[in-house]
Amino acid sequence: MSTEKIETKPNKKERELEEISEKIKQSRLKIEDIIIPLSVTLALILLTFLLFIPMIKSTIEARTEIVEIKEREEQLKELEAKLKRLDEDVLQSDLSNAKEVIPRNLRVSTFVYYIDVLAGEKRLVSRSLSATDTEVTIRQEGKNRDDDRTYLGVSSPLTYSGSLENILSFLDALDTASPYIISIHNVSLRGSEESWRVTMSVRGYYVPEHESKVDLYDSFKEYTEKKEVLEIFREKKERLRK
Repeated sequence: MSTEKIETKPNKKERELEEISEKIKQSRLKIEDIIIPLSVTLALILLTFLLFIPMIKSTIEARTEIVEIKEREEQLKELEAKLKRLDEDVLQSDLSNAKEVIPRNLRVSTFVYYIDVLAGEKRLVSRSLSATDTEVTIRQEGKNRDDDRTYLGVSSPLTYSGSLENILSFLDALDTASPYIISIHNVSLRGSEESWRVTMSVRGYYVPEHESKVDLYDSFKEYTEKKEVLEIFREKKERLRK
C-alpha cells in the first residue's frame, strides 16, 4: 500500500491574512519613528526662539525708532522756522545789551556805586556797607530739580539815614538807580519824626563765562516774547553810556 504526500496551497484568504499581518508588523511604532520627528520639532522651536523672535523684536524696535526720528525731524523743522523769524541784527543788539547789564563778573563797588550816588542825591547818610557772594536757585513750577536754574550774585546789606521824605524818594527810585540787574530784599524802615533809618539787602547779578550744552529737542521759546525785559536792558545800557 503506497502513501501519497498531498501538498496543500494556501488559499486566497490565507494569503490576504498573511499580508495584513505583515503590514501590521511593519506599521508598529519604532523608536526611530519618534526620535526623528521630535528632533525636527525641537530644531524648529530653537530656530523660532533664536532667529524669528529676535527678528520680530528688531523690527518692532526699528519701527519705534523711525517714529521717534520723524518726531525729532519735525521738532528740528519747527525750531528752524522759529530761528529764521529772528532778526540777526536785532538779536546781536539785544545780546550786547544783556551782556553789559549782566556782566561776567561783578564787584561790589561797581553796582553799589550807583546806589550810593542816588543816596547822596537824596541827602541820605551811609551807615554800613559790606558784601558777600551768593547763589540764587530758582525752581520752575512743574519741573524736576535737574531743571533748577542757579544764578550768581553779590549781596550787599546797606543802611542809610535821613528824613522820611528823602528815604521814601530814595526807595522809589532805587530800582532804576543801577544800570546793572539788581534785586532788593529785606527792607526795614525805622525812626522818629526827626531821623529815620532804612536797612536793606541789595543783590547784583552776574553770569560767568562757561560752556553749556544745548538740547536742540528741548522746548524753545522766542526771547522776543519778553519785551518788557528787553526794554529794561536797553534803558540800563543807556545809563552805562552816560
